[in-house]
Amino acid sequence: MNDTNSASGDASGTESGHHIRIAAVMAVAKFHGAELDPQALRLEAGGDAVPSSPHLVEWLRESGLWARGIRVSWRQLMKMETTSPVILLLKDGGAALMVGHDRERGLAFVRDPRAEQG
Repeated sequence: MNDTNSASGDASGTESGHHIRIAAVMAVAKFHGAELDPQALRLEAGGDAVPSSPHLVEWLRESGLWARGIRVSWRQLMKMETTSPVILLLKDGGAALMVGHDRERGLAFVRDPRAEQG
């Protein structure tokens, strides 16, 4: 998971009531063939409604998946070599999924985690 800047965005929940960051984690887990229980995510009582990177990583690990939360620069993001989606946690509390990139042109292909896959 990566903390990055956001030009704009709304961190409101999905239609099912899940925060966009939870939707992002669930989408990537589903990509890997795993179903997550959002009720298993433990957030700080009375704390911020935005799930933090450490909370999301703990949730994934407790669900039997591997995860690591890191802060990366744009250059580091462009150097990543992966065929699976990368969760981008935005500073405004939102999230996006990087589903591909073009190093030569310095482009990242992102999608809204709440959008239907197709």
